[in-house]
Amino acid sequence: MKTFLRTLTLLCLCVLSLSALSEESVSPSEVLVKPFGRPDPNSPFITMLVSPLARPNGQEDIIPQTFRALQEVFGPNNFRAVLFSGNPEDIKDADLVLGSTGTYLRMPNKGLRDLATVASDLHPDPNNAEGSLLVTLKSRNDINTLEDMKGKRLAATGPNGFAGHDLALGELAQRGQDPDHFFSSEIYTHYDMPAVLTKLRNNQADIGIIRNCLLENLKKQGDNVDDIKPLLVKDVGESERCLTSTDLYPNWTIAATPRLSPELSRRVVLKLFSLPSNPGGLHWTVASDYSGADAMYKQIRRGPYAYLREWNLKRFWDMYWPWCLLGLVLLATGIAHNIRTGYLVEKRTRQLRESFQNQRRLEEKARRAQEKMASLQKTGVVGQMSLIVAHELRQPLSAISGYLHGIERLLDQNNPANSAMLSSGIGAIKSQAKTAESILEKVRSYARKKGQPRSLLNANEIVLEAVNTLNEAMLSPTKVTFSGLKGRDDKIWSDKTELELAVQNLLKNALHAVSSEKNPSVSVSVHKEKSSGGSPRIAISVSDNGPRLSDEAFEKLSSVLSSSKIDGLGLGLSIVRLIVENHGGQLEFFRGPENGLKAVIFLPEADENPGSSE
Repeated sequence: MKTFLRTLTLLCLCVLSLSALSEESVSPSEVLVKPFGRPDPNSPFITMLVSPLARPNGQEDIIPQTFRALQEVFGPNNFRAVLFSGNPEDIKDADLVLGSTGTYLRMPNKGLRDLATVASDLHPDPNNAEGSLLVTLKSRNDINTLEDMKGKRLAATGPNGFAGHDLALGELAQRGQDPDHFFSSEIYTHYDMPAVLTKLRNNQADIGIIRNCLLENLKKQGDNVDDIKPLLVKDVGESERCLTSTDLYPNWTIAATPRLSPELSRRVVLKLFSLPSNPGGLHWTVASDYSGADAMYKQIRRGPYAYLREWNLKRFWDMYWPWCLLGLVLLATGIAHNIRTGYLVEKRTRQLRESFQNQRRLEEKARRAQEKMASLQKTGVVGQMSLIVAHELRQPLSAISGYLHGIERLLDQNNPANSAMLSSGIGAIKSQAKTAESILEKVRSYARKKGQPRSLLNANEIVLEAVNTLNEAMLSPTKVTFSGLKGRDDKIWSDKTELELAVQNLLKNALHAVSSEKNPSVSVSVHKEKSSGGSPRIAISVSDNGPRLSDEAFEKLSSVLSSSKIDGLGLGLSIVRLIVENHGGQLEFFRGPENGLKAVIFLPEADENPGSSE
């Protein structure tokens, strides 16, 4: 097969009929596209560097189309394309660079900015288009797994090839292997990708790295590749995609150098994006995520992170001299450090004692509130709330007791190393104290029969916070899943604490219901719908796949103090119903056709005036 340089040069000359010579001092062998005539001094002269293309390549037929488009933008006399040698210093004399994602990322300090990336009908997402495929011969029955590949001979396009080398090494690193010492040897084909297969067939290599889609393209061209066996094939979820052994990354990219002004960059982008898809389904678009490729290069210490493998005496001194100095400083200041640590421990201990006192006052305050509410149990809502507050305060007060016990043990140890743990304990106690105090404040408001203040809030945010809190608490091995409204169409007039408390109670009931299920599932969603009267409302649905309730148990859900739990008083549902009704909403339950239960909170969508509950 002819080399890329010769083939691409001939292709450009034939398609573009570029016969005029450039006045720039560039070797003819390096020039891919020459100006037709003398450049117009009143217009900018644009030079594009083109990275060597490992051929055959699915992207190569879009390159002549791109050259023609850029000639239309800047004029046929003011544009040329030159083969990129790979020397970063060449960037300073160029305006545009066309190459793989690897070429783009290897120039992090040259001020390159991506303008456009190739997409195709086969890979419409430019962020996930290019990958590598590890192959061997089907006759090699001894090579099937990752372990089988260790110590084998590798054939690749080149040491800096993106899809033809680096991506496969990145995959090995992701699988916990050392790519630098995985293969016994590496041989290169100078960007001739089918030559990799030839190396396998000639027993010059055991493993080959090729671009994804190469096998498929060769088969379409009539080449026999039935003797090739793919390795480590990933399931990309779409049958029409090409086989790949690696993750997929952005395709070929055009980047602008600092020489190209924003106005000229805009003209380039507008022209490229206006081009129709070519017969091969290729077109230019925008890639938005190069982070995966950057992380891959950092992991294998290649490309922009090649400096990480430069271990010489100077680098050793530059890296470790500060640490040596730091060690001496730490040794000389050890006594001062111990004094400071003792001071911090004493300070944290004092803060803990103050927290203990505040916590005891809060506990006494909660006890008095419970006693007061107990005497009012027969007076309607306030009577229910006395039972509810005892039920809801049990969890934060239990957590507080646990933290107190742990902190007392840490204080008894009088160990400076416990300073961080003591600080964490203080924070946890304060958080639980706020929760208990918030609940008590709600009880006092109900007791005074005051209207609860409402704020314009997002239902999505409130429900999501309730889900996250419950998941992080690890009350159940089952994790609650969430789906919400897109956009900001979830506005309600609500009290955040009350609504979050209502959602958490429904979630706790759902988690309890699925605790004995083989494959438990609990989900919560937020969506919009219209009431029977046609007014818009927000629906918060909590669903589970627990056992089907009997007719009697299902009817009892409408009772104020009912529960399906053996020892329950129905306080969780009682507080949910109370909160929902005070928000002007409704609480309804629905049984699944076979099993499961769905609880739905219906709340009116927010209007311009806040609502209030009395």
